[in-house]
Amino acid sequence: MYGQHPRANRRTLVTSAVVLTAVGLFGIGVTTGFWANNERIAHSISSAQSSPAPVPSESEDEQLGSMMPDVRGLSEPVARQVLADSAAGGARVDTESRPHAGLSGVVIEQQPAFGTAVPDVVRLTISAPAAVPAVDGRTETEIRAQLLELGVQANVVRRYARGSAPGAVLGIEPPAGSPLPETVTVTVADTAATAYLADVEATENSCAAGSYTQAGARKDNALSCRVNNRRGSEPKGPIWEFAAAVDEIELTFGLPTDAKPGSSVRVAIYVDGRPAGETEVAYGATADLGAVTTGALQFMVFATPTGGDPDTVTVTGTVRGSRDAIVALTEDE
Repeated sequence: MYGQHPRANRRTLVTSAVVLTAVGLFGIGVTTGFWANNERIAHSISSAQSSPAPVPSESEDEQLGSMMPDVRGLSEPVARQVLADSAAGGARVDTESRPHAGLSGVVIEQQPAFGTAVPDVVRLTISAPAAVPAVDGRTETEIRAQLLELGVQANVVRRYARGSAPGAVLGIEPPAGSPLPETVTVTVADTAATAYLADVEATENSCAAGSYTQAGARKDNALSCRVNNRRGSEPKGPIWEFAAAVDEIELTFGLPTDAKPGSSVRVAIYVDGRPAGETEVAYGATADLGAVTTGALQFMVFATPTGGDPDTVTVTGTVRGSRDAIVALTEDE
């Protein structure tokens, strides 16, 4: 550059030469390292490709060939042929039949087990046609044990049944005596689930749920239902949609404390439109009324005055049925 000292020019040239030399050496090193690394990779691949794959030794083959084969699930003729072609070819084959679900004529058990030493005698159990067992008077434990012995997976459904002890078998599907499939449904009696009638929504409602007096006592989870004062009218009161979920209902009726002394009402209950019971209750007293409602779709309460013209009657009580059905009925509110 114009006006710059010659020594400064020489220093600049020396510095540039050093930098260029360093860059060149670095490039040579990278190239050499890359070439050497590729050589190592190529050598490794070549060595791996030239190495033979491991093969089982003759002693391992001999050991496998001397063991008992697995013939379960094969038909008897095929199982005998497999045994004859194996190390068990010299053994005597004994068979027995046993009722079993699914196909008949196939091996369901073998002795000795697969992979064990070959004996002098091989025992095969062959499946025979089986029927769905009878369940009358039997417990869940008994029927499940029998079905397991027959090779059946039991699908258990539980429901409440009046008069049946929990665990008693109520039915089986397919019906007893039918050809036995690999899966059956067993219905077993269960303990009852209980809910307040006040927790079940009424579709045609003239009742209010809450805490009310009944014969002088305060009752929670109660219903205060209007009394039908139109004499001679067609029975019509609050209706509950049971949807076949309720097996039993038990109710208690009483007049509220603020009713006129000497008042009384007649209460009738209807199941699917048919009379299921009635009672009369006087002021200061209570009366119980219940019904079996298994399979019923609707339930109705109809109250009429018999003295004193009371406006309401207090109702308490519960419904009982299978657990899942009662839960669904009370959660649909």
